[in-house]
Amino acid sequence: MISYSLGIDACGAAGQWQHALRLFKQMKEEDGIRPDAIAHNAAINSCIMSRQFAAALEVFRAVDTVPHSSTYQYMLKSCTLAGHWEISMKLMQEMHEAGLKPSVTAYNAVRK
Repeated sequence: MISYSLGIDACGAAGQWQHALRLFKQMKEEDGIRPDAIAHNAAINSCIMSRQFAAALEVFRAVDTVPHSSTYQYMLKSCTLAGHWEISMKLMQEMHEAGLKPSVTAYNAVRK
């Protein structure tokens, strides 16, 4: 899992968000590894760094458990950068409903 997460993160840092998502998909479908919050965050952040906000939201919505609070923070950052305040507010509501306490970072992401 760590190798995949590092590979996904490296692809994102290099602006190769599509390759990052291919690695993420390979991890799940070909190797049968269930992604953890670190892998989800790496995939989402890879999309965000390339300003691929719809792709980031797609990865987020595919999480098969309650997303980690840090994963919500990445999505809040993405929505803020894309100017989608409505989605940001919905995500904050989802966090509350899931029993997750938004951090100061999460509130700041929505506020900007």
